[in-house]
Amino acid sequence: MVNLRALQRDFLESYRGDSSFENHIRMNGPSPRNRLSIHHNTIRVGLKKALAITYPLTWELIGEDCANGAAYAFLREQSHLPKTGNLDEWGAAFPDFLEQFPPTQSLAYLSDFARLEWLKHVAYSAKDQTPLSVHAFKDMDPENYAKLRLKLHPSAYLFSSSHPLDQVLGVVNGDVESIELESRKSYALVIRPLQSVHIHWLSEVEFAFFSFLKKGESLIEAIEKIDGKQFQFHETLSFSLQNGLFSEYAFTS
Repeated sequence: MVNLRALQRDFLESYRGDSSFENHIRMNGPSPRNRLSIHHNTIRVGLKKALAITYPLTWELIGEDCANGAAYAFLREQSHLPKTGNLDEWGAAFPDFLEQFPPTQSLAYLSDFARLEWLKHVAYSAKDQTPLSVHAFKDMDPENYAKLRLKLHPSAYLFSSSHPLDQVLGVVNGDVESIELESRKSYALVIRPLQSVHIHWLSEVEFAFFSFLKKGESLIEAIEKIDGKQFQFHETLSFSLQNGLFSEYAFTS
């Protein structure tokens, strides 16, 4: 008698193209291959739905037929199959696949748009932590500001693109009907400080500032490394605290 673990392993191998699992199926009605294909198709449909749940805006952007076709092509490559049963952790490679998928290669911005959507997905599942508010600093000695090290919230992710993803998102969200995309970069900070995920569009200098903080630079070190003429520190700090961008602070020695 074949044990359950061996049976599960053989079934997985059959999905990957090894038909030896058919030997475990008794001849009764439809052929073992046809009966097995029903289960394989159920898995493919389930995995496609999982991708559609993770990338709903990408589905909306390119249309259901095109997105479903890309998903099924993605699933035909064995290296893209889930390694665990947790589908929340699966699908990160889909944007890279879209970049090489012939029907979508003409949409130069698509893979970056999908990468941004993946960050929304992982931000939603990130660790919960109460964000810092302005009250955390009200009793702080101003002399300590130079030694202050601010830590971004665990759900915060920074992403830059060579394409104006803010304009693409505006079309998908229905803010505008159609646009001619500008030739410029875009800079985003994705975060879920409380219950909802937000995308904040940043200037290049703001993006640099938050990138230095994420690397562990102190507040004064980050400011010294960017172009101070273009950076409005007080406005950026106020924006950060209002939107829950920081979760902890410490002081450099």
